[in-house]
Amino acid sequence: MVLLPLCACEPIAPTVGPPTLSPDATIPAVIRATWTAEVGTTTWLEIGLDGELVRTTAANSVPETTVLGLKAGRLYAARAVAENEAGLRSWSEEVTWTTAAAPAQLPAFTVSDADPTAWGAEGPFLVPVLQASATFVTFIDRDGDYVWWETIEPGFIMPSVRITADRRHVLYEVNDVTYTHPDAGVHVVALDGSERSFTSAPLVHHDGIDLPDGRVAWLEHEERELVDEDGTLQWTSGDVLMEAEPGAAAGSAERVFSWLDDWGHLPWPGCTHMQETPYDGRSFDWTHTNSLGYDAASDDYLLLSHHTDALVRIDRDAGAPVWQLGGRFGEFTDVAGDVIDPDQSWKVDGPAGTWWSHGHIGEFWEGGFALFDNGPHHVRPVSRAVVYQYNEAEKTVEQTFSFESENESFSPALGDVRRLPNGNWLVVWSLEGMLTEVTPEGRVVWRVRSELGSALLRSGYLESAEMVGE
Repeated sequence: MVLLPLCACEPIAPTVGPPTLSPDATIPAVIRATWTAEVGTTTWLEIGLDGELVRTTAANSVPETTVLGLKAGRLYAARAVAENEAGLRSWSEEVTWTTAAAPAQLPAFTVSDADPTAWGAEGPFLVPVLQASATFVTFIDRDGDYVWWETIEPGFIMPSVRITADRRHVLYEVNDVTYTHPDAGVHVVALDGSERSFTSAPLVHHDGIDLPDGRVAWLEHEERELVDEDGTLQWTSGDVLMEAEPGAAAGSAERVFSWLDDWGHLPWPGCTHMQETPYDGRSFDWTHTNSLGYDAASDDYLLLSHHTDALVRIDRDAGAPVWQLGGRFGEFTDVAGDVIDPDQSWKVDGPAGTWWSHGHIGEFWEGGFALFDNGPHHVRPVSRAVVYQYNEAEKTVEQTFSFESENESFSPALGDVRRLPNGNWLVVWSLEGMLTEVTPEGRVVWRVRSELGSALLRSGYLESAEMVGE
């Protein structure tokens, strides 16, 4: 009998090739990566700066990925990794490349007062930049470095930007101030550059949001001759709430609510800001709505009129007001006792300092909202971040947080406040070109300031540097 030796075959590590990386065709901060990997393996990339490949992309069976959140104009290294069913791994050779530089017009940011142990989110942070010569949608990281941007077409301004509910898109409006340009409207852009839509809306202004049913909603300007409560016939500017499917053509959107038609009040002579004419040079600027929210539980909208200081809940189906908080005709009582004089409703200062003067709401949630109080009619006109909670059943409202500008500055326009996951507040001091993260106790734990000449619009944050929501 001849005995043959048994032969055990050693498992072999899989093969994997180095990645090829290139910028997205429309969003240069987005990187497309492809490589080769043995069939049947799980594969991913390791990426990093300064020789430290500390970031890994999601493992997949397909050797390709999209990378977001990299610093602009920096030299990165990457290598591909493949792992087979036996658990054996292989690494490709490293490749290096320099990410696209941010546009030269964008201002540099400087970070100070940073306490990472107290931060409420990793970021990056949405920081839209408004300049006389150009406007941009951007994201910056905790170091103040640009990691994503989109340039707005010259001749247009961008009233507002929002991160969508799925955390994978930005929604922004553009107009040319004349309210006639056919390319004005609502844009929704995927952060990874994979899709975008444009909804034509030449009259769009100030704010827009995405809805759970896939539609988009926005504010539009309207004006016409009306008789006010004093019996005077005059041109009056109001606002309309519109909604449509993304990509809808001009004229196909649905009209949900109009202050001029549906609020139930005639225009009245109010504060001096109503006499200004920012739209067309002839209209009494009555409402100047600047903030739009949506309550999924009730399928209602929330609208803030800047000039009347009225926050109104709107029934989406009926297009009618449900209640009003603040301003003349407000139905809610301040638990601290401050009251609003209906004959001079713009004079809001009481002993408790509860009410706001011409603010911008950054964020709504069930039973509360965060507001940037511009403050032009306060006895001491200092801008501040303010947070409120309200009880609809009892019709009460309570101020739960207030943080004034540290240098007692006054921002007559713009501004924003956002709630971070740990309870901190992200405050945008728009005309100062500055963001601060503030704890509930009022301590600044991060400050980022831009160079002079730039204003910052509504902000927001993403949960991780990868810039992709769950």
